[in-house]
Formats: sequence, structure tokens, C-alpha cells
Amino acid sequence: LLPAFDEYFVSYKDRKHILTTEHHKKVIVSNGVFRPMIIKGGEIIGTWKRVVRKHKITAEPELFSKQSNKTIGLIEKAAAEYELFNSKD
Repeated sequence: LLPAFDEYFVSYKDRKHILTTEHHKKVIVSNGVFRPMIIKGGEIIGTWKRVVRKHKITAEPELFSKQSNKTIGLIEKAAAEYELFNSKD
């Protein structure tokens, strides 16, 4: 999971090697606003958003395509680490 304005994405003028044109508008929404990204193997495979639920702050993924169980597990692990980082306990 990368934040919206991470250098990995922002620093490239040509992003075609890390993001397909099909999903470009899902990551760069409008007026240059970037969404947080999910990276796998150097490519952007989805976005995520910060969600607050019952005193928990977590990351909710939105994948561009179906992913393997292994990838889903890694995303869930990253989301759990994000939640732990944001916990107040």
C-alpha cells in the first residue's frame, strides 16, 4: 500500500509502465488529485482508501482485477499493519 502522493508514482512523467491507461482515471481522479495505490510487481493493481469504523482506522482496497489468494493475503496483511499503526491502544 502506497500513499496518494508517493514518489513511486508522482516522480514519473510517463507512467505507462506502472499503470495501464484503462485504470489511469482511477488513480488520478481530477485536478491532479492522486488516490492511494496498491502495488504488485512494480505495477499498480488497485487503489485503497482510509476507512474509520468503530474506533478503527483501516485500509479498504479496490482492485482493478481479480487477484490470486496469495496477493489478497498480502493486501490484507498490509491493511492489518496499517490498522495497527493507526490504533490508539
